[in-house]
Amino acid sequence: MENKVLYITPKPRGLDSKAKKQEGFITTFKKNFDLYGKGDKLLMLIVAVLLLFSLLAVFSSTMSQDPLGMVKKQGLSMLIGFCMILLVRLVPDEWFTNIFLLNVLNFLTMVLIFYATYFGQEGGGASSWINVYGYNFQPSELFKVMVVLTCSRLIIYFKRTYLIALEKSSFWNVKFPFILMVLSGFFIFKQPDYGTLALIIFCAYSPFMIFYLSKKKNLLSIVSFMTFLIALYFFSKYFADDFVASGSHLFERLGSFIDPFKYQHGTGYQVIQSYKAIANGGLFGVGLGQGVVKEMLPAAHTDFVLSVIAEETGLLGVTVVILTLLGLVFYLLRTAGMMSKLFHRICITGFAILLFTQTFVNIGGLTSLIPLTGVTLPFISYGGTSMVANLLMIGIVQKFISEEARMKQTTSLSKVSNLKGGR
Repeated sequence: MENKVLYITPKPRGLDSKAKKQEGFITTFKKNFDLYGKGDKLLMLIVAVLLLFSLLAVFSSTMSQDPLGMVKKQGLSMLIGFCMILLVRLVPDEWFTNIFLLNVLNFLTMVLIFYATYFGQEGGGASSWINVYGYNFQPSELFKVMVVLTCSRLIIYFKRTYLIALEKSSFWNVKFPFILMVLSGFFIFKQPDYGTLALIIFCAYSPFMIFYLSKKKNLLSIVSFMTFLIALYFFSKYFADDFVASGSHLFERLGSFIDPFKYQHGTGYQVIQSYKAIANGGLFGVGLGQGVVKEMLPAAHTDFVLSVIAEETGLLGVTVVILTLLGLVFYLLRTAGMMSKLFHRICITGFAILLFTQTFVNIGGLTSLIPLTGVTLPFISYGGTSMVANLLMIGIVQKFISEEARMKQTTSLSKVSNLKGGR
């Protein structure tokens, strides 16, 4: 008998691994699609109420301009934001901690901020916008989201427990993202948009205080920050006239916020009009669309939208809006406390801090508790990029909530199978 030799052509390993990767990605995509029903419905209800307030406030505050046009633009921003929510929930969970992806996104954000700083459109004394087919895009708003994600990833990296001596260089994990964030911050400083920069620095440092730094360092940070604020107050008080006469946008606001009535025909004008709107509103307001002070405010539908709400719906309406915003913040903190994965917990806490700080800074500016910064009221003020960024944060939170639900379900199923196997 003849001995027949069978020749088997081996499959290329590269193609096999590529097919496995594609199959794995499709499986992950399907699993994430199935997780849509596991999001937090109450969270979305709170956001929907805030968006309704926003549409009403934008329509009312632009009555003398183009109210329907403004509402359509705001509605378009909301639609884009909801699309972002749907898309981000399909992204694999490990992508949020992928340092290569974070570095790429940080680099692209830095390039956009650079372009806005030197080639963008100016508004409110700062070159912060890029015009895209008639719509203004503000990269620094997206940078806020990237800062929270990157700082959360850095904290996870610093808290690692495996042997540091066996690691490769930490350049790509720590130094490179830090350099990119510093460069983005520098370009924001050059725009100049000091309010946004101060907000970003505060929100970048806060998660480190909560999740990484020791109590001693936290106490030192708090004392240093309070000392800085007290010194700033007294400098602004005793050198107010010099600050206002300096011609610097930053120093003018620092000099006028303590006594805006002294400069009511100059740098204190906006705050005085805000006071008038709040006073006119009283307890129940003058009626939706009936306010008059908004005609005297150059940024009634953006920075001073809460003043318009105060005049037209009174103390009652303002209280409802503020309590809804605070309710969202505390609900996010509660959600963060229930997360089992540390990265999820840090990230959601960072988003809550960002929203709370923006709310405080906006209200503090229009009431002259702090200098005016130009920071918008989250989910309420007119602003396309701000709205998309805020809804993107909600989408990421919903993604983490769904992922935690999937993890719990997997754990429960494995426990049940182990019990059955034990029998």
